[in-house]
Amino acid sequence: MKEHIPYISSIIVVVGALVFLFHVAYLLLTPPSYWFTYHAIKPAQDVFQIGEPLKFLSFADFHKKTDVRWNDVLRCNFDMDQFGYLFFSEYTSQADSWGPFKSATTPRPWAYNERIPQAPTTCFVDSTITVKLPYGITKQQEIFSPEFRIE
Repeated sequence: MKEHIPYISSIIVVVGALVFLFHVAYLLLTPPSYWFTYHAIKPAQDVFQIGEPLKFLSFADFHKKTDVRWNDVLRCNFDMDQFGYLFFSEYTSQADSWGPFKSATTPRPWAYNERIPQAPTTCFVDSTITVKLPYGITKQQEIFSPEFRIE
């Protein structure tokens, strides 16, 4: 029996390595839609007054419990010129062990808690959801809000 112990140990190590590799392959090959679906981000209103907090509605379904990071970039075009929409500010937030749940049909507005324009402009939000999986693997989806005015 003692002569079989090295072989049994080797088999256990190989099986463990194979299970690990299959788990990593599974995480790498699953599409973002397996974990979540980001349907839309919309401004809470079409026109905001200068100095008024920007509020948005997000529509997303989270199919599995995961750690989530949101990155929202405000892009504005002050002169409606050929340079187009330029980076204005960036707002990040996070939640750990988030989900699973479906987005509400009337979600609660959330505030963009970063620097906002203090002059008339047209803007939109470039929003990215990232879920953090084991072994440093991430899944992302990017969407854009409709344009809105700040007057």
